[in-house]
Amino acid sequence: MLTLLYIDDPQFTDELWQHYYELLEELHKRYNTRFAQTSWLQTKERMLSFAKAEKAYHRFVVSDGNRMVGWAALCVRNPGTSKQAAYFDFDTALNKISAEFAHAVAPDIVRLLEKHNCSTAHFTSTSQRTSELARMWGSRELNRLDRYRLYRADANLTLMKQWLDTVPRANPDLRLEFFDSVPDEYLASHTSLFVQFIRDMPTEREQETPFYMDNEEAKRQAEWHRQNNIFLYTYALFDQDNNMVAHTNASIDSSDPKDVYQSMTGVERKYRGRGLSKWLKAALFIKVGEDFPENEMMTTDMRAVHKPIQKVNAQMGYVLESQGNEYVIDLESLHRFLAD
Repeated sequence: MLTLLYIDDPQFTDELWQHYYELLEELHKRYNTRFAQTSWLQTKERMLSFAKAEKAYHRFVVSDGNRMVGWAALCVRNPGTSKQAAYFDFDTALNKISAEFAHAVAPDIVRLLEKHNCSTAHFTSTSQRTSELARMWGSRELNRLDRYRLYRADANLTLMKQWLDTVPRANPDLRLEFFDSVPDEYLASHTSLFVQFIRDMPTEREQETPFYMDNEEAKRQAEWHRQNNIFLYTYALFDQDNNMVAHTNASIDSSDPKDVYQSMTGVERKYRGRGLSKWLKAALFIKVGEDFPENEMMTTDMRAVHKPIQKVNAQMGYVLESQGNEYVIDLESLHRFLAD
């Protein structure tokens, strides 16, 4: 029988944290998942501090007797407001997701969604292995999602350096700035553009709800990153009036920078078609390699329909690692699943 235990439960002992860390290590080795290989204690401190910073964050492990077989999490952003939105994530070491696993996790997701008055949760799966759970629950697919990796040993540095020479010369009205954490004076512009870029991304179907982030949330996340020695490397382009018009970002765990996550590259509409994403992405990749010689790869996820940025990534040397899906998980479907 599968049982659940939440990481902030007093019964979640240090011994359980060590077992949880071993589970994350196993998932990394088997499926090449992103995982900072630091220590079980640092993992504990980071996860609990995140749960403290995000008041509506719930993470639990799934156990089969004495063996942990998976974990799941639900986070509600902007809880209690008209902008609130729930996000689900999980992984499992089971070779195949079983009906038992799906039935074990579903009731708590229902309970948490109802607790926060959310009727849906967004789920981003980066593999068909994890997409299976959403399908079992009868979730609605939004987009196909591709995970790409750029291995530093195979990167087309010659082309990237060429971009760094030609694109700036073709755009003398713009200047490039680097930040290892976005300064407060630019945080509002950065956040506003980030929201715009998310909403502008090509989609195969209509978005369920618009993505939203405010300055308060951005500051809270930035502070959590600082406290946990995680850098948000950012290159931003500014026009002649000092307006931010484009940026690219990468999350770097300074404790284990082997795999860096490239999270967003976007350009304001009127500046598109000028090769600016090439300038930004090349500068970011080279900077990460200079500052973190231990870095081996950069990982990014993108919608399969987003052809323009896929073309740029392919020229840089990114390779397809896995294919997943974006889903909307809804209470009605979960209730039907549990009733069957």
